[in-house]
Amino acid sequence: MTPESPYQANALAIRCTPDLVGDSAVYVRFFDDETRNEWKELQKRTRRGGPEQVPYSIATTALRVLTGGYVHLDRNLEFLASKEPISDARLLRIFTYLEGYARGLKTDDIPLHSPPALARLIAQAKERRHLLAEHLKPELGKQPNAPGWVYQTVTWDLARRLAARPFDIYELVPLRKPDSKGKLRTYDYEQGEKRKILYVPDSNGDLISWHDPFGRTFNGADPGDGHRTVRDAQYAMSRISLSMKTQPNIATSMLMLDAHVTRVYSNLVYAKTALVEQSGAGLPLLRVDLIGGGGLRTVNRLALEVLAHLNMNDSVLQEIERRSALEREIVKSAREQDQKPSFTTPEPGIVRPIMPKNYPFAVGTGAGIHHLRLLAAHIDDVFGEEAVHLDMPRVEMQFARRPTDTLTQAEKKRREEAGESTDTVGFPHPDDVHRAIEAAGAKRLRLLCLWYRQETRLRLINCLARAYSLDPATLDPPRGEEVFLTTNVSVVFHDAEAFLQHGPNQGRREAMAPFKTYLNEESVLVAALCETEFPQKPKKEKGDTQVSLALKVELIDAKYQTKRILSEHCLSTQYLKGLEKGKFGAPDSVIQPTKDDYPAYMALLDLYRSLGIIDQRIEEALKPADGEPELPRMAFCGIHVRKQTRTPGVWGEPKRIVIAAALVPSSQPDGVWTLLGWTSIEQQWKPYREAEQVFHAADYPEHRRGDDKTDDQRWAEAAQDIEQALADLWEYLDGMPYAVIVDGHACRRIWPGLHNKNQSLSPEDLDDPRIWLPGNTLPERKRPLGIIRLNTQPDEVPQAVSITHTKKDGTTREIKVSPQLYRRTPDFGTPSWILFNVPRNYDGSGGGRLGSTKTRWHADPGKSSENAGERERNELKAPWYTMTATEIYPVAVSSSVSREALAIATARLCHQTISWSDRSRYPAPLHAAKQMDLDHPQYRRSAPPDELPQPEEEEFAEE
Repeated sequence: MTPESPYQANALAIRCTPDLVGDSAVYVRFFDDETRNEWKELQKRTRRGGPEQVPYSIATTALRVLTGGYVHLDRNLEFLASKEPISDARLLRIFTYLEGYARGLKTDDIPLHSPPALARLIAQAKERRHLLAEHLKPELGKQPNAPGWVYQTVTWDLARRLAARPFDIYELVPLRKPDSKGKLRTYDYEQGEKRKILYVPDSNGDLISWHDPFGRTFNGADPGDGHRTVRDAQYAMSRISLSMKTQPNIATSMLMLDAHVTRVYSNLVYAKTALVEQSGAGLPLLRVDLIGGGGLRTVNRLALEVLAHLNMNDSVLQEIERRSALEREIVKSAREQDQKPSFTTPEPGIVRPIMPKNYPFAVGTGAGIHHLRLLAAHIDDVFGEEAVHLDMPRVEMQFARRPTDTLTQAEKKRREEAGESTDTVGFPHPDDVHRAIEAAGAKRLRLLCLWYRQETRLRLINCLARAYSLDPATLDPPRGEEVFLTTNVSVVFHDAEAFLQHGPNQGRREAMAPFKTYLNEESVLVAALCETEFPQKPKKEKGDTQVSLALKVELIDAKYQTKRILSEHCLSTQYLKGLEKGKFGAPDSVIQPTKDDYPAYMALLDLYRSLGIIDQRIEEALKPADGEPELPRMAFCGIHVRKQTRTPGVWGEPKRIVIAAALVPSSQPDGVWTLLGWTSIEQQWKPYREAEQVFHAADYPEHRRGDDKTDDQRWAEAAQDIEQALADLWEYLDGMPYAVIVDGHACRRIWPGLHNKNQSLSPEDLDDPRIWLPGNTLPERKRPLGIIRLNTQPDEVPQAVSITHTKKDGTTREIKVSPQLYRRTPDFGTPSWILFNVPRNYDGSGGGRLGSTKTRWHADPGKSSENAGERERNELKAPWYTMTATEIYPVAVSSSVSREALAIATARLCHQTISWSDRSRYPAPLHAAKQMDLDHPQYRRSAPPDELPQPEEEEFAEE
């Protein structure tokens, strides 16, 4: 066990105890199976083409107005919870109207004297007042298991308590003094002038700085000529989120908090959600879901009719409809003229639509770490002794030096004197490349460089020259001539515009003829570095939507077409962008060769990852330091699972995508590590490059009309596939021990043994037919030595704000960030660990550590000028970063290995990646498995929308 550390992590997470919630109470109705069955039948009738779709928002919108805002109706009708009581008569009326709409009736024609069965059953359910504290009492040695309604309602009163006291903000002002050379240096900071911010609760239980927005106008931007532009009108608000979550082997639920930037949209008709200020004192902001297609969205008109017939004040919703009607006219007029509608954000009013996607905006994302520290102080100030934090000491371990780490002056001097390379790009040494080629059973590696711009050709030449310590002036291979970089690595440069240009897929295989002779040769590994660029978006035609336009772009994108073709020829591929898209109306520009061409370097390194070339960095990273617990020589298997999106018009659940990658050490230290791959398409363990080539050459598995498999059956199918994969892996490894690493959030539907609430249970305690954990059905000798669950979800892993260092004399100091591993002390059972990460953008070159000493209210909007010397950085528009976190929890571990050793090894596999130049959120084998999926030619059509890159262009003209 690691000795107690003087470093303690501080996070925005406090125990959600009975003392914290006090006498908070809510009114709850629980619904029985008969009621839920009636609800399901109503939904089925509308899905099968009933006269009127019955959106969930009718009931929720009407109920929120009825109750003042705090209400939650479970989508499956398990319960209805509210802060204020709701009369039986009103519930009867609301759901009578709801079913009448489903039958296509007008409001006045709905027979209120004979309510349907669903309305009667809901109104008859007994409403009871429940104290939250009664459901939050911890049990010794057990995970908390509060009912679902507690998770949905516990933040209502807690948010109101936090909002009742003004939030103090201030800027940290640097204290400077001259150094020995007379240059001013910052030696400390002091608090600047304080300002009070009033947050307002919303109906979700979050907090919004409603009366204190920030933006160019609010932050003192001078428009110069007095003309207020679209950009000047844009503004945002601070949002503090609150949610209750469980943590592994912590006996109490945790209140998790975080700070965000909520950006106000210029219009309602393209938004999905709006915040509305109610007129009554003490009422929360209403969060209203908007319905309708893009350009037509508004509040649910049926909810308005219900409220009108209940004689309820619906003025706030009517305000949404009035504004939406005006904006719909703007959209209609623009479409008639075949133009994009244009909107300017109005002054802050009682209705504020929320930006639905991450579009270009005058205010950037991210609250900044200084804001988080102020929030932590506010929490302690408001809750006092009731705010009980977790114990998270630092693990006293060291991360090995990476090839990409900056050299100290002493190390740089030593290398220069020894004649060693001082390069920190991270290219593997040619000797390591040779050893990896030999371990793959090949004699040599051929790199095929396909380009269509001379500039890209020069960039690739410079990249390879640097990777193999050659003079680029001596590396000028003629077209189609093979040149050796080393005795075992060669390169062929070939212009291939006909093959690489965007457009329909016809004729591409014929365009390979000039270089096809280099694709296949016995005992030679072949990989391709190809030039590409973003395809031009086709002209929008009548009836086109953003989705249909995105599909048109994808179908002409040569990158994905050529990747598949080259994969069919057993080539690993990587692409290098040769054209930079112009910003703010500027034309596109060709990317020129530069001294440090990191995109080219990363492309080559990622190509090595695809080839499974592993140098000594993994071996060095995993070596334990003196006094650290050790692991046997073992493999690490990362398993990536993803549910595909449903194909429109196709019944049945889609098959799950399952990909595994295994990092396998040599039998003896300092030997060659190998990378294996397994996919649900081929279901065989192969060298990673071969598994990836087969996977990328094939289509994702289809789900066809008439397939009866349910969602649960598809997850069970994936679990069985993984069991067979692990059994085969054990055979492939010839009995070498291995550990399995999974993303607990992505796999939560597969293995119940991963869930926090089940950590104090065993498979025998639950009546659950699912496989408990990966490998659970295998003979004991074939099971993994350890199963490590990861979690990177920001709302489920505590948000770190600082580190407290207790010195030997008892005094303390605060450290802003720390990229170290911390152990979360459990209340019972085994511990879990959290690896805190400092984003590259925060600490990297040009990052500026924005948000480390000021809040968004203090951000400087900067100054633009044609004269570079007069420009000032726009802090307001830049993204601000905070520490992120990866939770590492060894769920099941053999008694022969140390849990802490597994946690440390996992952290080191995040810190030292196979090919990237910095730390990754996932350890190397899981990162490799996930990357194989991300690189698939069909990924964009199959991935859930929230996993895809957002489109660059909006559906209307903002600027």
